[in-house]
Amino acid sequence: MTSLGILDLGYGNVFSIQCAFNRLDCKTTLVNTPEGIQSVDRLVVPGVGAAKTALNEIARLELTDVIKTYSKPLLGICLGMQVLAEKLTEGADSYQPILGLGLIEGKVEKMSTPSGVLPHMGWNRIQNLQTVENNEPSYFYFAHSYALTSSRDAVGVTEYDETQFVSLVQRENIVGIQCHPERSGQVGESFLKRFLSM
Repeated sequence: MTSLGILDLGYGNVFSIQCAFNRLDCKTTLVNTPEGIQSVDRLVVPGVGAAKTALNEIARLELTDVIKTYSKPLLGICLGMQVLAEKLTEGADSYQPILGLGLIEGKVEKMSTPSGVLPHMGWNRIQNLQTVENNEPSYFYFAHSYALTSSRDAVGVTEYDETQFVSLVQRENIVGIQCHPERSGQVGESFLKRFLSM
């Protein structure tokens, strides 16, 4: 049986992601050691909170290298997608961005919109989505203020307040999605099923 590991950093949306996969009859395991990560067939990096805190905790648990060299299917959700990027500005000083895990090309920055209204919260479309049937724009639930502005690994984009950002990336075994598929009803369930079939 395929095993799915969910990275547990001691906070965030771990329980809701567990429940979403359980509804798909997928057994999940919480992992926070190199050995635990290496033992699973798929890995989910969840996230709610601050990027710098998450990256510091990954480093403290000595998980940086094992995540960076993980060769099986890996899914980053929301903040979990952001920490996969090369650079992030959240929590950084004004001169030097924080280094992410470098698995996805691009830089995560605070969104800049004409109205200045943040966070981007609620239902919105992901366009050019390649992992949902029929390739139609699909509505997912978002809650974030930082986003990947552009990326060579982008396969889906979203527009909020006249500002476009990357909402879906894929590079080889790695997938990242900026929204919360675990809170996105049937379309989110369809997305998670696709990840399980990778």
